[in-house]
Amino acid sequence: VVYFVETSEKGDTLHHPGRYWLLLGFYSLAVVLTVFTVRKARLNFWSVCPLPALYCVYLCYLAYKGREDETERYIRLRKRRRSSTDAAMDNALACLSIPFGEDETACNRILWAMMLPFTVIRLATMPPCDMRWDGSRRICHAVSPVGLYFLFVVKGYVEIPDLKHAAIAVAVLLPVCVVIYMAGDKPAVIKGTRADLPWFYMPMTLVGLVSAILWLSALSKEITAILEGVCRYFQVSRLRSGFTLLAWGNCASDLVAAYSLAVMNEYSLALHGIVATQFFNVSVGFPSSILVITWRSANLAIFENGWPGSIRDPLLVCTCSLAVAVSTLALYSMFDLQVKRIS
Repeated sequence: VVYFVETSEKGDTLHHPGRYWLLLGFYSLAVVLTVFTVRKARLNFWSVCPLPALYCVYLCYLAYKGREDETERYIRLRKRRRSSTDAAMDNALACLSIPFGEDETACNRILWAMMLPFTVIRLATMPPCDMRWDGSRRICHAVSPVGLYFLFVVKGYVEIPDLKHAAIAVAVLLPVCVVIYMAGDKPAVIKGTRADLPWFYMPMTLVGLVSAILWLSALSKEITAILEGVCRYFQVSRLRSGFTLLAWGNCASDLVAAYSLAVMNEYSLALHGIVATQFFNVSVGFPSSILVITWRSANLAIFENGWPGSIRDPLLVCTCSLAVAVSTLALYSMFDLQVKRIS
């Protein structure tokens, strides 16, 4: 992200350095609380509760400060570059057209036929949400409820329906698709977007988000399985693979998101998102599983005699590395603030 920052815009990278420092402070506090929670290899229900409570406090702070960002939103949008998602969506919609032009070769037609099923599945399960509206996007939004339902079935969240339940699903989904298609005929300018979009566009973005999360979940499981197979082939222990290859696979989506935001000149969003993602994992993701485990038992011992050295030592190194990373990010924010003052 820092590499993509232009010199002329360096002073405007963070917008609110104080909030970035506060986010780093919340994240550091969450790491410290996690260390104290698991330091004796014993888990207690009430000792884990401060972590999600800390995240709730952070959400309250965001809700309070969010009102001040409304006046700056349009200024940032004018500096925003065209997203790589926009180009990818244009290419995906173009793939629906049959390449029968004079300049098209047989190889291009074969590649189009191979990619067409994947493109159709993608557009049917994830409606385009790139703040634009036309006939193609209208059709994709209309069929997305059906595509999302089939995705739930394939993922196993919904059982394969019998004849009766299939009829119920058709009776529910078909009117929804018709309503979405008919309502998309008259888009209007939505407040805060300056774009001609239908009234249901914002709820449909949530549908796209849910679908994207399901696809990411499926891909992450495949990546994890592949990396685990590689570790078994090269006889790498599960502990070492968990600290390296599996961790890289889980964070690959964060790397892609940060890169895409940096290309779009959304440096502040990228830098905040990198830390906020890990803050969420530490303060919500980790405590959620622990709270479920310790709900019925007041105390749960992971290891009776404390953490073994094979786990304790790598965890200590990780904790020290986190301290160095947070300090580096704080120094960068201070350097950026200094540049802003000079400019």
